[in-house]
Amino acid sequence: MNEIPNDVAEQFQRLDEPARKKLLTWRDLAFEVASADPRIGDLTETLKWGQPSYLTEATKSGGTLRLGITGEGRSTLFVTCSSNLADQIRERYGDELDIEGNRAIIPREETSDDILRHVMAMVFTYKLK
Repeated sequence: MNEIPNDVAEQFQRLDEPARKKLLTWRDLAFEVASADPRIGDLTETLKWGQPSYLTEATKSGGTLRLGITGEGRSTLFVTCSSNLADQIRERYGDELDIEGNRAIIPREETSDDILRHVMAMVFTYKLK
């Protein structure tokens, strides 16, 4: 289990229990995805814009994945807005995820962990293509 840096842990603690539980589950998925693909390497866990963020700093294989809450209170994965990741994810999973603009990927209650793992893998490897 990857230990959570203190500043990131403090951000998780500020969330209400349902959001915290969901985002911590997604955090575990992110590390699982990274450990399963040697091209991704170790993730760097930090805060970006006050949100828990996961970077492929070691290999530079992909972009940053941020975990946060939308203005409407929905748990969300945020991708690099200057990439075309949101469009790629929309094309592949637009019927199973809500995607807002060029960065907010909002899983639905019924969205499977397999879909989330693939989305995370797309984020963490998009520079390899």
